[in-house]
This record gives sequence, structure tokens and C-alpha cells, in this order.
Amino acid sequence: MILRDTKQFKPAWVSFEQAMKYYADIDDQEGTASVMFEIGLYHQINGEIDAAMAHYNPAMEIYRDNRNKHGVANIHHQIGTVKQDLNQPGKALKCFEKAKSILDDIGEYAGLARTQFQIGLLHLDNKEYIKANLAIEAARQMYSEMDNKAGVARTAHHLGILYRDTGGAKVAKDRFEEAIKLRLELNDLVNLADSHRQLGKLELDTNQFQLAFNHYLEAMMYLVQVQSPVANELIPVMNRLRHTWGKNHFDQSWEEKTGRPVPDQFKDEGD
Repeated sequence: MILRDTKQFKPAWVSFEQAMKYYADIDDQEGTASVMFEIGLYHQINGEIDAAMAHYNPAMEIYRDNRNKHGVANIHHQIGTVKQDLNQPGKALKCFEKAKSILDDIGEYAGLARTQFQIGLLHLDNKEYIKANLAIEAARQMYSEMDNKAGVARTAHHLGILYRDTGGAKVAKDRFEEAIKLRLELNDLVNLADSHRQLGKLELDTNQFQLAFNHYLEAMMYLVQVQSPVANELIPVMNRLRHTWGKNHFDQSWEEKTGRPVPDQFKDEGD
């Protein structure tokens, strides 16, 4: 549902109503369930959890009645993400494990990799690093076997975060660089910026100021290119880097990389 994914919520809602009427007119229960699932996603994106569950649950029953295992697994996975957002890791894991079991049974490899990765993120959120590593590495292997570059990049990125947060700086850097390479190939600029940003944090944590600057600047330039408001979040980060590294180093690097003087937003009063 493109309109939902681009957060054009009012047009999306009109489309949902039209689809529900259409499937009701032709008595297509699975079509109805698919729209209910989309409406549930719509509400979940808006933080309306009760409304989301009010659509996920009846959609689940329709899929069960029609023995649509793929549909059942998708909803188990999505309810797992709801429980994860509600900080209910035990309930979330049960949902993901149900989805994983069904997907494994029907041989739906792409969905299995997605759920395996989500289990890894759940463990990562809970600082269960060994379990997170096993789950994310398993998902990474699945994505690699499917030649799914976006999936490999996503898992590599989060393995970078895992190793960075557990003291494995060298492996973390390798994983972030892998994600950057793949996301550049895919022209996935928003996520490319995030990988540069995370690698910049790693370099800053290890006092590699020039490298940190390079990655933060790359992240900011990509975010500005796609007109993302997240670019503004990097301003205080760059300000802190300028103070830590030294104004002369920062300003010289900025001018060398951009061909322009440092913007006022990065300067202190009196500079």
C-alpha cells in the first residue's frame, strides 16, 4: 500500500474503504483480511495500538479459517512488533517464534529471514548480545543466499551497532562499511546516511576525529539531499565534534570537503 507507506494517511483511508467495499461485494474473505491487515498497519504507524489490534485479530481469524498459513504468519510477526514497541519482549518473542515456525514449515524464506532479523533486534534492544548476534547473523546468511542486498545491508548495519556497543570496533567498522557499500549501490540514501552516522559515532568514540567528521558530513549531505528533517539532528553532533577536535581542524576539513566556509550554525558566538 504505497499511500500508507508514504504516510499520505487520508488518501490511504479512502483507498481502504473502497477496497473493503469491493471485497465485501464479491464475498472475498481473504481480500477483506488483506485490507484489514493494511488498516492495522495504518493504525500501528499512527501509534493507535488498540485500533491496530482490532484489525489484526479478525484478519488472523479469517486467514486461519481459510488455512492461509502465510497470512497467519505475517500477522503473528506484526503483532510481535506491536508487543516489542510496548516493551513486552516475552510476548513479542512468542509471536515471532510462532511466525518463524509457520514460515519455516511452508518454506517462505524471505519472510523467515525478516522474522529472524526481528528476533535479533528484539535481543539487541534487551542487550542480549549473544542471542542477538546469532539471530542477526542467521538472517544475514539467508539474505545473502537470496542475493537480497537490502537485507544483507540491514543486517550488516545492525551487526555493526552490536559489535560497536560490545567493544568489537574492528568488526563493527567492517560491518558498517559493508552496509555503506551495499546501500550506495542500491541508492538507498536515507539508510546510507544512517550507516555513515553510526560509523561516525564509532570513529568518534575511538578519537578518530577526521574519520568521524568525514562520516558525519556524508550523512548530513545525503539527508539534506533527500530533504530529511533528521539532518537537523546532526547539527549538535557536529558542534560537539568541532569543540572536541578543535575549531581549526574542523573548519579546515569543512572547507576542504565542501569548498565553502563553515556555516554559522556550527559556530559559537564570537567566532
